Amino acid sequence: MEPSVKPQPLAYIMRYHRELLVDPMFWTSRHLDLIGCRFQSCKSTEYTQNNDVRQAQSNDNALERSDVDHGPPNHSTWSRPSDPKRLAEGSTPLTRLFSLIRILEYEGSTFEQRRERAPKFYFAGRSIHRPDFTVFGRRKEANSLPDDAFQCLIGYFDYTSASCGRQNKFQARCHPGGGDNAPVGRLHNKRLAKITPANWEEDPYFLCLLLALAQLQKKSLQTKGQKTYTSRLLVSKWQEPEFIHLYEAQFTSDLLEAIENPKDATAYLDWPTISRKKIPFKPYDTFRARLVAELSLPENRHCHNASDTKDATDVVKGAPKRQSEEEDVTRTVRRKVDMTC
Repeated sequence: MEPSVKPQPLAYIMRYHRELLVDPMFWTSRHLDLIGCRFQSCKSTEYTQNNDVRQAQSNDNALERSDVDHGPPNHSTWSRPSDPKRLAEGSTPLTRLFSLIRILEYEGSTFEQRRERAPKFYFAGRSIHRPDFTVFGRRKEANSLPDDAFQCLIGYFDYTSASCGRQNKFQARCHPGGGDNAPVGRLHNKRLAKITPANWEEDPYFLCLLLALAQLQKKSLQTKGQKTYTSRLLVSKWQEPEFIHLYEAQFTSDLLEAIENPKDATAYLDWPTISRKKIPFKPYDTFRARLVAELSLPENRHCHNASDTKDATDVVKGAPKRQSEEEDVTRTVRRKVDMTC
């Protein structure tokens, strides 16, 4: 945040900065500065290599060695890439999405994909934007009461949707007479450059996705009067084969009410600091256990010191072993299509 910018209440922004009331894909660092929201980089959690994790690694290696197709007469073999590898290196958004679904929805998993469409982002009581992302939540056990104590939703966002989405919004139309429309194209490129974040890992658009998750929780949770709502967001990026990025933010009920009625929000309310953490894909054979451990941490535990890993280690210790997967995936995911720019 720029030190010269003083955060302002939403009512002030509505009155004096209406030029900032734009499509969330056009949000810039100036939006974050005016509300007092920022990103904080956190260290990845270090996990102890206990016996259970070593056994899981051994099982994964055995599965990968056995997961081959035997070819015609020359007996050549082809090893199917593991899901973590496909998530890291997949060339299409749909490939990466299916890989993450298989990673999180194993037998006995506590996570499941929400089947409805991705939630909309609301501002001033109106639907402003529906992000293109997938939502996971805690699996509900049969005949069990809902536990609202820790029901934070987890979104998965492929950054292709942001980069291609912005480009599409600034696509120059063909000249009516069939001539060159290069001047308009150059103008659109300048506008696109102004809203493209210098560091994609701190894209202000992520705030919109986290808010949409928090608003959905506030609407759907059965326990009324909850004070805070935790949102988590996994982000992958094509040609970023080293890490998947995990973002977390806690939104107070007062702040969500102010977003619902911004003209009445004359007093400044604190906005959350968005923590961000890089989770290495490698080693692939422990990626599922490490990812599940991170997603299972209680709120506010993601930015503790790397040595403070008791809870995460316990989760890894109890993480289930990788299950055998079918070659052909027949699952259909709503609204997800391959995108090319």
